[in-house]
Amino acid sequence: MANEAVVVQAIYCYKKTNNDELTFKKGDIITVTQKDDGWWEGTLNGETGWFPSNYVKELKDVPKPHMNQENQYRSVVLKDLIDSEKAHVTELEALVTNFLQPLEKSTL
Repeated sequence: MANEAVVVQAIYCYKKTNNDELTFKKGDIITVTQKDDGWWEGTLNGETGWFPSNYVKELKDVPKPHMNQENQYRSVVLKDLIDSEKAHVTELEALVTNFLQPLEKSTL
């Protein structure tokens, strides 16, 4: 891997079945240290182990250098908040366009 850290967020919970695996909860932020086919090695709260790569999503827009766990978590929460607000605005715009504007134009 390159020198740049890869940060992922757990999209599912995973409980280790072997000593060399990593247990995490949905939403945990993991720093990836190695990638090997469908299994990645990562560190969470000082513990390092392997986990299935399809249990996480890579966080591309998170500033990575010199971030501690708290700053990583804060960045992810803010990004998720912004993404959900954008989706909410899109739904509201669709409501106005598809329902409210036609209702105003109707003769009901």
